[in-house]
Amino acid sequence: MIVRLWCALFVCSGAAAILYQVVFNKIVSYVFGSTAYATSTVLAAYMAGLSAGSFLGGRLADRVKRPLLWYGVAEIGAGLWFYQAWRLLALSAPLEARLATGGSLALVTAYQFVASLLVIMLPTVLLGATFPLVVRGLFGRTEPRRLTSLLYFSNTLGTAIGTVVASYLLIPRLGLTGTLRVGLLLALGLSLAAVSLARRAPPAPALPEAVAAAPPRPGGMSRRMVLGFCFASGLSVFAWEVVWTHLYALLLGNSVYSFATVLFCVLFGMALGSVVVARSGADPIDLLIIAEIALVGVSLVLIQSIDFIPAVFDAAGSRSLGFHARELVKFAVTAVTLLPSCVCLGIVFPTLLALVPASAAGAGRAIGAAYAINTVGAVIGSMVTGFFLLPHLGSRGTSYLVIAANAGLAALLLTRAGGRVLRARPLLAATTGLAMVVVVLHPSWSWRRLLQATGVYFTPMPTSTFKRILDNREDVHGGVTTVVESPEGVRFLLSNGKFQGDSGPEIVDQYGQALLTELYPHGHEAALNIGVGTGGTLGVLSLLSYERVVGVELAAPILDMARAHFADINFGALDKDKPGVTVLVRDGRHYLATLPQEARFDTITVQVSSLWFAGAANLYSRDLYALAAARLREGGVFQQWVQLHHTRREDLAVILRTLRAEFPYLALFVPGHQGIVIASREPLTLRAAHLASLRMPPPLAARGLDFEDLAGSLLLGPAEVDAFLAAAPPGPLSTDDFPILEFETPKGNALGFNFSEIVTDLMAHRRGGAAAHLVAAGLPPDEAQRMLIKLKLREMKLYRPYTLAWLAILNDISMLDLTEGNRAFFQRQLEAWRGP
Repeated sequence: MIVRLWCALFVCSGAAAILYQVVFNKIVSYVFGSTAYATSTVLAAYMAGLSAGSFLGGRLADRVKRPLLWYGVAEIGAGLWFYQAWRLLALSAPLEARLATGGSLALVTAYQFVASLLVIMLPTVLLGATFPLVVRGLFGRTEPRRLTSLLYFSNTLGTAIGTVVASYLLIPRLGLTGTLRVGLLLALGLSLAAVSLARRAPPAPALPEAVAAAPPRPGGMSRRMVLGFCFASGLSVFAWEVVWTHLYALLLGNSVYSFATVLFCVLFGMALGSVVVARSGADPIDLLIIAEIALVGVSLVLIQSIDFIPAVFDAAGSRSLGFHARELVKFAVTAVTLLPSCVCLGIVFPTLLALVPASAAGAGRAIGAAYAINTVGAVIGSMVTGFFLLPHLGSRGTSYLVIAANAGLAALLLTRAGGRVLRARPLLAATTGLAMVVVVLHPSWSWRRLLQATGVYFTPMPTSTFKRILDNREDVHGGVTTVVESPEGVRFLLSNGKFQGDSGPEIVDQYGQALLTELYPHGHEAALNIGVGTGGTLGVLSLLSYERVVGVELAAPILDMARAHFADINFGALDKDKPGVTVLVRDGRHYLATLPQEARFDTITVQVSSLWFAGAANLYSRDLYALAAARLREGGVFQQWVQLHHTRREDLAVILRTLRAEFPYLALFVPGHQGIVIASREPLTLRAAHLASLRMPPPLAARGLDFEDLAGSLLLGPAEVDAFLAAAPPGPLSTDDFPILEFETPKGNALGFNFSEIVTDLMAHRRGGAAAHLVAAGLPPDEAQRMLIKLKLREMKLYRPYTLAWLAILNDISMLDLTEGNRAFFQRQLEAWRGP
């Protein structure tokens, strides 16, 4: 009974631990940036603390009389410290900002590791100590193998549950601080329950001498070999986790829910594996052999057939499933495909733990050492796989290498198995036969199927009809970055199959992200482009009269492909010798935060092609907007891409409401297929004289672009944005503490392509369009009237699908008291627009 109670407590302990980690990872993305280097560096510091805690906790467990009481102290200590981690980590930001200015990547990374380690060393050491403390406290109350397996199951199950609860329930409703409070309450409850149970329980029994001194059995595994396999187990688990996270982001989409689904299935599968160990009476070495051989077989089947998964989502999409139904489909598909491999992985480490106490001088020290070295293996596996294997071998090659490593471990075990080789022969034969069958029947992947992004919208993306793949790159930073070409010769840049930009229809949006800011007077000393993509926006900024232009992109492969395949639309802006242009591989928000205090820009433009990507909401936060406002010169302009398809009205209201909290004046344009919002702390006024003075750079004029035409794409001016927000239901702002957009915007993917619907909704607040905002002062009346006509004609192009709006605009023009020349001008333009 006492063991069951402690297992229940350990479920809550695992849940609390993952709440801390999820929140801390989010905080780290704000302070150090969301690059793979920063994330991995902090993960290494986190795991180092856990490893040290396991080692030290094991030694402590064998020295104290009531290790269960110390477990309670560790839980409440970790909870209290993590609750303050946000404030503590923020203290390191100023020094990091100084190092980032002109410092090397190695120096910044080293500082991030040390700062993270100092902040989280204490709580992670305490968390790492919990397992050996509980094992030692309960040792002797049940069979050791059953004890370690049940506790491992409980803790892993709690971690799996906590992952889902944090992503689907706590953070979307309570924010980061609220989620930490829940973790702290769990820690407090665990501590009180542990103290109560520990006081009523007798002191931990001493480890029997016969067990402590038992030598390895003939043909068995020495203590050193067991620890070596513990290291290999951690390395294998995290190598597979990196590969699966990478691949399933391609299959399911990059949303925070997709990552939670994959992590839950990995953890839950490993928890089930520990149940197998607890209930099985088989010899531990037999179990290890079976688990490793089975892992080779099921992993090979999964990797060989993974490109068939998009077809499942395509079939389910025809049923018009809503968001939650689609998430259940994704969960079911992920569980069916991943659980077999994860169960095999989950068998290995608990089985090794069952071998540890029989060959060590103390249960606590032995378990602590095993956990510590397993954690070290996990860190190395994650780093090597993410930063070396994936970029060089790709996900398929990396998978084969890890499968070969698992096969090597199985072979090594067989050399220690004696007569067990004969019993393993059928399984070996079956696995070998299976490997031959799947390789022969399906020798290679279909990238066409994998790049359909069917898991996002449950229907293939239009870009999946491409003629050929021009370039394809895999890495831990950008996932799968691809350039494809359509039958018509249009090139598309894709990130995990999702559109990032093209050389065709979307060019007007990419160029508009730079040109629309020119409609309002501002300085031209420096411009910043966060999110380079194809480089179209950066290229236009380089053609304008800015003295200095900076482009910041998170993933290097995107820059490489923009340079190689989109130079014609970015005007060579990414060339290394382009004068006045600097291109950096950085987290854009982190770059802004670490600039010298005196650094200022006249224009800051942010383009993130998919707001629902995990981490993208960091650029749609009030904290980011406040940072950007502080980096703008007086009269400076902030511009941001706003998604108008697969978008809910309430999410758009959150974006605009959050922006207006820092920028009182907003204007929303629709130059093509996307929304672009212009924000400023100064009034945004379309002045006819300024508009007439603008000159389009020749390369852009040759493409038919015109400033007056772009001005006519104004959908909502500042007062109209206010009217839209006043009519929208009250709601929260998107902040670092409450990143609501990251969890709400993926729900819009369950909608159809609702661009027309949301534009129609916005038009209800429109009061005359761009012409109504035009201040004609400074131009002769005839010229001002002609400009007014051109704006109205541009609006007619924009609103052609909306008959009532089109007729209203036509009526507006007919009501104007046009001069003879302008009336003829209007007729010519209208006929040209209508076509022959």
